This record gives sequence, C-alpha cells and structure tokens, in this order.
Amino acid sequence: MSPESTLQTPLQETEAKQSRIKIAYYPGCTLKTTGTGLEMSAIAAARALGLELVELERWNCCGTVHSLANDNIINNLAAVRNLIRAKESGYDRFVTLCSICYNTQKSVNNIIRNDKEKKEKINSFMYEEPDYEGDVEVLHLLEAIRDEIGFDNVAKKISKPLSSLKIAPYYGCLLLRPKEIALDSQENPTIMEK
Repeated sequence: MSPESTLQTPLQETEAKQSRIKIAYYPGCTLKTTGTGLEMSAIAAARALGLELVELERWNCCGTVHSLANDNIINNLAAVRNLIRAKESGYDRFVTLCSICYNTQKSVNNIIRNDKEKKEKINSFMYEEPDYEGDVEVLHLLEAIRDEIGFDNVAKKISKPLSSLKIAPYYGCLLLRPKEIALDSQENPTIMEK
C-alpha cells in the first residue's frame, strides 16, 4: 500500500474522529518521563482501533509511593483527586497503561465503592473537591480494547500477522491482585494473548 493511499481527506479525518470512542486517559508519572515510547505507541494503537484517549488536564501522581499501605486514608487522596478530575471532565471511564497506577486507582475506587466509613473519611479530607462516590470506572488499556472494541475487531485490523513469533506475556501481580480489582483470571490470565 502506498503512503498516498493511506492519507485521509479532511472529511474522512473528521468522520473517523467522530466515530472514535472517547475515554479519559490518565498517563501517570512514568509514562511522561521514562515511558514515553510506550505512551506514544499505545495512544497510536488505540487511535487505530477506534479509541480516543483524552488525557486528563490536571492529573497528579496517583500516590503509588504510599498506596500499598492502605491503612492510612491520606495514601488514597491523590488517586481520588484523579478520579474526580475524570468525572469533572464528563467521563465515566478512565484508562491507564501503567500497572501500578491501575492497581492504585482501582484499589482506591474499590474502597470508595465498598467501605462507607473510609469513603466518608476520604471525602472529608478532600474539602476543596466535590465528594467522590466511586462512579468512574478504572480500566487498563487492555480492558478498554477488550470491552469497547472487542478482540474480534482487533483481529480484523491486523495487516501483518506476528503469529510466527514466540512471545511470553508478563502480567505481574499488579494487574491480577487483589482479586477484587483483577483485570482477568488470577490463575489463568489470557487477555494479553488474545
């Protein structure tokens, strides 16, 4: 295919942009520093599949440095602020690429949704922000592709199959644990292979 055949007219570009599914995008600190290559390629792939990742304007670090010690309410405030930003921007879904940002944001969202006492404490500390009720869904990009585009539709867009390559996916623990926030089966995950 020649480069000229892939160019779109302004009308085609506008129609393609309008047909994309828009989801709030939280990059996190790493993707804006040492992970810029991953960010650029993931955004381009998402766009090619029909997802428009709209970066939150005023995001902050998710607080992951402290997030694993969830016995202290203060550790959850940074993540809640990002979820509030997504809601203020009119989004009910929030995508991230970083596994620890995913784990941190989704864990805090789970606390807000399931622990009334902690939710009230967190919201009381967020006195300059509106109360957050857990109404923004936290997704990893893999979930957004699976749930919004569908793997069958992804397969239709493959122009150069890589089936001859032997690839071993690495999920790590942050995408699969704890089970309340896992993006796939903890014992037999397959989302990356699909």
